[in-house]
Amino acid sequence: MAGKPPIKVIKEPKPLYSGSNSATPLKLKKAIDTIADKDLELFVGIRSVAVDKKGNFYIYDYKHGKIIKLNAAFDYVSSWGRKGEGPGDFKALGPTFDFISIGLDNRVYFVDIMKKKIMKYTLEGNFIDEHRFEQSKPFKVAVDEHGDLYLPSMGDFYIDVHDNQMKFKKSLLAEFEETYLFFNPPPCAITHDQVKSFLNLPYDILSDGNIVVLNQTDISIMVIDRKKGTIQKMFHAWDDYILAEYKKKLSYNYDLIGKDKITCSQARAFSTLFLDNCPNIYLSFVDSHGETYIYQFSVDGKLVEVYHVIQPELDDYFLFFHFNDNNFYAYGRYGIYIFGCANN
Repeated sequence: MAGKPPIKVIKEPKPLYSGSNSATPLKLKKAIDTIADKDLELFVGIRSVAVDKKGNFYIYDYKHGKIIKLNAAFDYVSSWGRKGEGPGDFKALGPTFDFISIGLDNRVYFVDIMKKKIMKYTLEGNFIDEHRFEQSKPFKVAVDEHGDLYLPSMGDFYIDVHDNQMKFKKSLLAEFEETYLFFNPPPCAITHDQVKSFLNLPYDILSDGNIVVLNQTDISIMVIDRKKGTIQKMFHAWDDYILAEYKKKLSYNYDLIGKDKITCSQARAFSTLFLDNCPNIYLSFVDSHGETYIYQFSVDGKLVEVYHVIQPELDDYFLFFHFNDNNFYAYGRYGIYIFGCANN
């Protein structure tokens, strides 16, 4: 198609690592499921969690209809928000894909999918302003130290940058080559006509100010110069186990959807991407047996360590979102969970 960057297809990719064979086991160390507040008491519907520079936790519980702030010791600090139509109110009517994040400008950002607005608060919970967005699918906004917002693109790009009043500034990764991994069997369709999906491009801002992007279609990690928009570093997270499990997901989608409809972008290799301050990049995924693995990469592409989560017997799921003090943090519907090395 004219004006489009070329499509690159990598057939039967060869593993670059074999980290899962020596994965470090992680066990549950602590569960935080209660709130020291008489009106809230328990977590009942956590949908998103963010952490600020001081280690305070900001937890969006959609059943309470509030953002709940805990300090680094998990003591209750405050809560704010309510269900409604007014400025700063939430419109969530159920377990929608609303997201909370902390910008490098030390502000709390809440993406209300039903209301189609991004709401901004101080770290103390004071409402600042809100702005409408046009994206129709869930996303987590990333914000730099100047308050510029990095959002999934509405055009033929990948990331759009807006100022703190949601005025468009520029787009990033416009000419990035589309690359797909292709396994046989099963076949999958590769076409420029499919809509570029930011669900396949989780991203966040590193502590050094650059952007890290995970491309799910070729399981690659890009470190982007935020100012220039150029790729500083790119590497592939091709562990032998990751590739085998990714092939299983494509095969599952093939059986579920059918060979005439499946595209190579419909499977996601990883569940979440999160960062630390070193900076290191963490990717987690759940395999076909329900087991969770976390891969730690340095920004220069070195596989640092692989972790295997020993699943606790709890009636909850786990989404990992934070690393600090040699512990991993996950959240589920009913609490925050801290995991550490099993041999400690």
